[in-house]
Amino acid sequence: MKKVFFLAISLIFLFSACGGGDNSTDNQLAQYITNSFEISYPLGWSARNKEQLMEEGAPEATLAVFRSEQEISGIFPTIAVVAEDIDKNFTSLKYAQANTENTSKVLQNFQTISREELEINNEKTILYIFSGRTNPDNADMQYAQVYFAKNGIGITVSALFPLNSEENYKQWLISSIKTFRFQ
Repeated sequence: MKKVFFLAISLIFLFSACGGGDNSTDNQLAQYITNSFEISYPLGWSARNKEQLMEEGAPEATLAVFRSEQEISGIFPTIAVVAEDIDKNFTSLKYAQANTENTSKVLQNFQTISREELEINNEKTILYIFSGRTNPDNADMQYAQVYFAKNGIGITVSALFPLNSEENYKQWLISSIKTFRFQ
C-alpha cells in the first residue's frame, strides 16, 4: 500500500506540474464513467483515461487523471484514481485506515489537516486531508483522499491543490472525489 500511495502522490504531482478546466468555483461537475467505476470531476478539466495515461508513461495502476487547465500558485490542481490489488477481506474502511497510517512516511513536511470517517455510497471510509511535499525543491501542497475496496481491489482517489486555495474551491474538489463509486 505504501508503494501505491507514493505512486498516487507522485502521479498527481507530475500531472499538476505539467501544462486539463477552469478555476471557477461554480461547483459544476462532469461525469466520467467506465465499466468498473464512475466519478464526477470539475467541469472544464481535462480527463485522461488509462490508455492515454499509459501512452504518456504513467504506471499501470493509474485508472484516470483529471486536471485543471488553469494554474494556481504554480501548479495545476489534479485528481487521480489509482488502483491496487489488496486482500479480498479488506473493507473500504480497513483499506483507508491502512493507507492513512502510511501517509506520513511518504511526504516531507507532512501535516494532518483532518481525518474523518464517513459513509460514501453506503461504504464506510475515511476522508483524509493533509499537506506536505514530495521533495525539498517542491512547495508544500494540500491533498485530499478517499479510499474504497471491493473484491480485492483497493482504490485511492486523490485531489492535489495549493495550500492557499480558497475554501470553496477546496470543497468543490473534495465533493468531486467523494462521488467515486464502483460500477
